[in-house]
Amino acid sequence: MVNQDDTQQESPTGGQVKRSRSLFGKLLLAFLFLSVAPLFITGILVTAEVDRLREHTVRTSRTYERRAENIARSVADFLRKCESDLRRLAKLPRSDESYAAFALKHKREAWIRSGTDENPTEERVKVLLYKEVSFIDLEGKEQVLVVRGKPVSADQRRIVSDLKHTTYRSERYFQEAMQIGKDEIYVGHLSGFHVNKIEQLGIEKLIPRLKQRGNREKQIYRYILYKILRASGEVEYVNSFQERQQNVRVYRVPGKGTRILVDEPKDLTPEEVQARELELMDILNQLAPEDTREGETYDGVIRFAMPVFSEQGNRLGVVSIALDHLHLLQFTQHVKAMEIDATVFAGYRDADYTYLFDDEGWIITHPKFWNIRGADGDGRLLAPYTEKTTESEKLVGRTPVNLLHVDWNMGEGYHAVVLETRAGRTGIATSVNLSGVLRTRVYSPIFYDTGPYSKYGIFGGVMLGTRVDKFVDLMRKIGAQVVTRTSRVYQTLMVALVVSLALVLLLSVLMARGLVQPVRTLTEAARHIGLGHLDVEIPSCGQDEIGELADSFRDMTGRLKTNIEKLERRNVQLKQAQEKLLEAEQRKRLELQKEVQELQKEVTRASFSNMIVYSAPMKKIQEEIVRISNSSATVLILGENGTGKELVAEAIHKNSPRRDKLFLKINCAAYNENLLESELFGHMKGSYTGAVQNRKGLFESAHGGTLLLDEIGDMSLSMQKKLLRTLQEGEVVPVGSTQIKKIDVRIVAATNKDLFNLMREGMFREDLFHRINVISLKIPPLRERKEDILPLARHFLSVIIKKEGRAPVAIEHQAERYLEEYRWSGNVRELENAMERAVIRSRGHTLRVEDFQLAMEDDTEISLVEQADTGKTLEEVEKAYILSVLEKNLGNKKSTAKQLGIGYNTLWRKLKQYNKL
Repeated sequence: MVNQDDTQQESPTGGQVKRSRSLFGKLLLAFLFLSVAPLFITGILVTAEVDRLREHTVRTSRTYERRAENIARSVADFLRKCESDLRRLAKLPRSDESYAAFALKHKREAWIRSGTDENPTEERVKVLLYKEVSFIDLEGKEQVLVVRGKPVSADQRRIVSDLKHTTYRSERYFQEAMQIGKDEIYVGHLSGFHVNKIEQLGIEKLIPRLKQRGNREKQIYRYILYKILRASGEVEYVNSFQERQQNVRVYRVPGKGTRILVDEPKDLTPEEVQARELELMDILNQLAPEDTREGETYDGVIRFAMPVFSEQGNRLGVVSIALDHLHLLQFTQHVKAMEIDATVFAGYRDADYTYLFDDEGWIITHPKFWNIRGADGDGRLLAPYTEKTTESEKLVGRTPVNLLHVDWNMGEGYHAVVLETRAGRTGIATSVNLSGVLRTRVYSPIFYDTGPYSKYGIFGGVMLGTRVDKFVDLMRKIGAQVVTRTSRVYQTLMVALVVSLALVLLLSVLMARGLVQPVRTLTEAARHIGLGHLDVEIPSCGQDEIGELADSFRDMTGRLKTNIEKLERRNVQLKQAQEKLLEAEQRKRLELQKEVQELQKEVTRASFSNMIVYSAPMKKIQEEIVRISNSSATVLILGENGTGKELVAEAIHKNSPRRDKLFLKINCAAYNENLLESELFGHMKGSYTGAVQNRKGLFESAHGGTLLLDEIGDMSLSMQKKLLRTLQEGEVVPVGSTQIKKIDVRIVAATNKDLFNLMREGMFREDLFHRINVISLKIPPLRERKEDILPLARHFLSVIIKKEGRAPVAIEHQAERYLEEYRWSGNVRELENAMERAVIRSRGHTLRVEDFQLAMEDDTEISLVEQADTGKTLEEVEKAYILSVLEKNLGNKKSTAKQLGIGYNTLWRKLKQYNKL
């Protein structure tokens, strides 16, 4: 061992400094003497008095043990009464009427909390004892089912032999009852859906009502709340979508079909998330179950089931009743400070409450519902609170408690209580609860041995009590004579304490003189250091702990000087680097601006034939045409029929270096395989019947120019192979010839088909696809570029009027709206035809809606346009249109969303608003 008086200690700078007796040693020796002497005398007096009080305390504690035994006895009697009810039910006719009458007859008064958090109230009401009353046949089918006193129709009764179809999705009462004999009863453990802390405290309802909190703060709280719920497994992330420039996250609760939409706050920084998360955690930690009434309540039952036999002894099925968990709560939730029916809801904050636990150690009644045994939405029993429970699970209360699994946190006290109740013993225990409060607990077993509870002979146990200080206070009130007997000890103790205090004060004054001066010196030096004067001289202050503190100050100032110098150098380097980055960024921005300006100039100079473009998607197509025109790369144009693929191909040619050469086109779907080969590659005289002379193919004719292969998706596989060779080698061989001819042709291919699907089906060669798909352009349908509809319509109108020799005609305003809302499945070609038809059918100088005579399947749009002039709001017209399209699609939401041109989540949210889900 090292002698404290001669200890060598290392200085902060690495040297060895000798120390005399430390300040700690001086104080310790002085206080040790002053403390031990009075305590030794007081201890002798207290020991003698404790022996006399022990017997009295034992007699007093027995009073509270009897209270716990009375509650336990009441619970056992109540369970046996439920057994009697089940036996009476088994003798009743198995019909909806008799079972409903049975359910309505059995009620029990419940003292419950009601109202809101801001206006709390309480009630005493008659509540049905049994949530469910049922008869199940041998196949597991419910033949009679009464839920909350009301019969359930035959089409809604379940096959409970499949656990997923039971109320809580994992109950085995039918299987267990089928295994027991006549007059035997099966009683299950508590079944119910777990209620977490967020649900019981109603946090999601509380957040919007927080005072002195802005809307953004509340939005962030809700966003963080669901991140925590997701981390704990209470909800699952589904997807996210954009709505009105707002990112919305979609969550679902496992086992439920509900979707929860959570707005993601804009411009959210990590620092803001951390700050709001701490605030939210503080709100959660401050709330207790007694503070809220608008949260969720626990939904659970205890199942009683027994087999039913005919007079001949044949098994007919199973009769079952489900005891409402609310009635179990009535035995404990009104017990406060060792008083029965003291309050409507015993508070948790002051640790003054009572609860029940079952024979397996699970808590089954408790002010904190999240401590009660329960299952998730899929019927899986949640794991108990252990050392493996995550912080997120603790925070949201995904933590049912099993007293046999809490030793790691609260010692073996609760584990021992379960073992004591299994042994049939009543007693008193002192232990720390999950909130760290020291509690005195009186426990007593609930003697009940029906069905599975025969293993230990108990249903569980009662845990009754309060905080230790309250328990002691009650003990003092009951045993007033304890105060009288201990008064002499208190007087002796006070005298000893007064003497000790006087000696301590005297010693403190003497030692303070030696301590104050060096402390003042160090304080003055610290003040100068705080003002930035690091050159201040720090004097030596002795060889005790204060001296060590002075040495530490001295070392700290030296290190601060060094670090400040390093920081100043790094700051200069950082500024230089920032300046270089800014210069590079400015250069890059100027280069990008130049590129954009050049592209805009090229678009302005470009020739686009008859392309009429006002929409942003088509303007991007024009920009792409300018970008790709100067190359000879193959271009694949995709799009529906009538979208203008041929015009795009012609624009590519007119803006390319090949503009002075021919632009030829061929519809591959218009020819059979032999004729298409002849059209493309040419033929020699006599190569086939009807070939009366040599003929050039389109490839050879378009030499130096551009060839459009329209509807290339309809080309046969054999023809695709020949086309691929021509594209790879740049040469053709006319039909009936052996002469190879070199060609220089730019290929533009177009199709309205899905080439990926054709490749999967083996109808289109993958190597040909990659050959023609060097550059691809997707032409949007007309319904996705509504800005182009009216300009195109006016263009076609002027052309048709000129062709027909008609006087100028205008388009009626309602007709313009109709044209913009119509879906145009035939795209620009259909619009051109519609304009020509309308001009021919029109009478007068105005085109009206009825002049267009469009397809009957779009009558819905016409009626909606007409409705707009009858005084209906835009929202009402939109609702009518969405529901009509949904009806046409036979309720198929995915097809409806696609036809409407909106996202699936947007449609789902609107249907929810219309109550049509």
